Amino acid sequence: MKSKIFQILCLSILALVVSVSFASAATLATWDFNATSTTSSATSSNVNLVASSVSVGAGISPGTFTYSDNGITANGGLTDGWNEVSLTAAVTDNDYYQVTITPNTGFNFVINSVSFNHLTNDATGMDFTVRSSEDNFASNLSTGTSTTTSATATISSLKLGVAAGETFTLRIYGYNTAAVTDTFTLDNLVLSGNVVPTEVITSLTTGDSHDQLTIDSLDLSVENGYGEDESWYPLDTVNIETNVEYNGADSDLEMQNIEVKWGLFDRTTGRWIIDDEEKDFDLKGGKDQDVNLQFKLDEKLDKLAGGDLIAYVIATGEDEEYADIKTSDYAEAPVTIQTEDALILDNIQYPESVQCGEDVIITADIWNLGDKKLENNYILVNSQDLGITDERVDIGDFSDFDDTKLNFALKVPTDVEEKTYYIKFTIYDEDDSVFEIADDESAFKVLLSVEGSCIIDPKLTISAELDSEVLVGEELVVIATVTNTDTKSRTFSVAAGDYESWAELVEISPASLTLAAGESKEVKFTFKADEDSAGEQEFNIVLTDSNEKIITQPASVLVEKSQFSLTGLVSEGNGYLWAIGALNVVLVIAIIVAVVKIARRK
Repeated sequence: MKSKIFQILCLSILALVVSVSFASAATLATWDFNATSTTSSATSSNVNLVASSVSVGAGISPGTFTYSDNGITANGGLTDGWNEVSLTAAVTDNDYYQVTITPNTGFNFVINSVSFNHLTNDATGMDFTVRSSEDNFASNLSTGTSTTTSATATISSLKLGVAAGETFTLRIYGYNTAAVTDTFTLDNLVLSGNVVPTEVITSLTTGDSHDQLTIDSLDLSVENGYGEDESWYPLDTVNIETNVEYNGADSDLEMQNIEVKWGLFDRTTGRWIIDDEEKDFDLKGGKDQDVNLQFKLDEKLDKLAGGDLIAYVIATGEDEEYADIKTSDYAEAPVTIQTEDALILDNIQYPESVQCGEDVIITADIWNLGDKKLENNYILVNSQDLGITDERVDIGDFSDFDDTKLNFALKVPTDVEEKTYYIKFTIYDEDDSVFEIADDESAFKVLLSVEGSCIIDPKLTISAELDSEVLVGEELVVIATVTNTDTKSRTFSVAAGDYESWAELVEISPASLTLAAGESKEVKFTFKADEDSAGEQEFNIVLTDSNEKIITQPASVLVEKSQFSLTGLVSEGNGYLWAIGALNVVLVIAIIVAVVKIARRK
């Protein structure tokens, strides 16, 4: 009896573990009985299968069911009934409760767990065991002991595949009681599991007992988009990562032709929404290989959003250690697809770089991520540096999960700086509110690189000052100081202009300048003033950059008359002064001649 109580305790603990571990399994069929029941039919069942009524084996009196709050009770009464008369107290083939499920065409199931309440009127207790048609009732799925106190038995960690059109039978055998007429009560029988793809049924069938090929649990993440982990949005780019290992101990042997099939399966419809496979590979004993899958949720958005989705990765190989026996394993993970009544841009296309003055077309797909019709929507486009301010693009109405194309044209100005520019597209609804997805605004930026053919006014300061006297008929020097006030280096050729009417250009030094940002350099202009150039004169300092952009800075000089110009003095009416001067010169010369003669006489 102590042994039986211990078994009950173990089953109770197992039931708690299962309730946590298999919370995601769905109920496939239930048989729930009470005092008012008049039938042993299934209380409920999945719409994609047929569940039978409860029946009993040939060793139990048929038609003797009774109902109570504890459930449905079958009496013994035939040759063996619930009692096992052999000394081994073993299970007999005819003493059992039985139920069946049959999947509809196109649907496959995996049974993950079985649970039921049990009770006997035998004060010494009664043993039971659970078996299935998967191996023709040859082995036990679980065993236990029933007493006069109702208890729950739960069998978990099952992977019992039931293919479409196949009938699965579950039997609960009772035995080892004191009398043939003892009763065995069954209540709240529940079969739990899920719809699975055919490939999972095949994997369960081909999986061998050597457990040589194993696949790790799936790690789900979002590479690009609005979702995270196993919660995804349509148009997200997602990752599935796992690892496939060959557990063979002999490194000289291989698991060959390992095929990895993967995808997203919809349990509601029993069909793949996305399915694909990787290139096959081999693994030597004890080796493993990471499997990294990445794909975009850009197809069948309505089916993605409406389905009960499971991500699957299924690995199948040929085990060289066991005569190339085919073996398989799979891993699964539930996926939630989020939706949002909002518009977004996707697949934005534009040139990597453009030139100044060029026409540019930016295209994108506009998607409605929800199941609600959105009307009178528009986009505002902004790029202040490119001269675009709240340019409106009307995009109209969108049905659920609908999409259309955006075509936006712009002309790059000719006089902008060569750099990268942001262009922002913000999507608004009919109430002039910005759409939001996962608490983010529906706003999208593109980076447009502008390179080449840009004509930008150089940023310079030019000052000039005289470096010599300025007299008619002589050379004069003007020193110009050029400062680059831009943020980038500039190169200029240097010239002079509009000086021809009053001077001749002798030299410009240097004839070209390269100025770093903020740098200053001097340029020397040398002219020879004409004889008639007296007075205020002007010329232009001319700088030309690499884009043929010309910068002109006027400069002026005051040319004075020479103090020793006879022509100049006469022309101003001072002839009498020159006459007096000339007379003085003659007198001086005469005196010198007289002195020389006297000296010679002596």
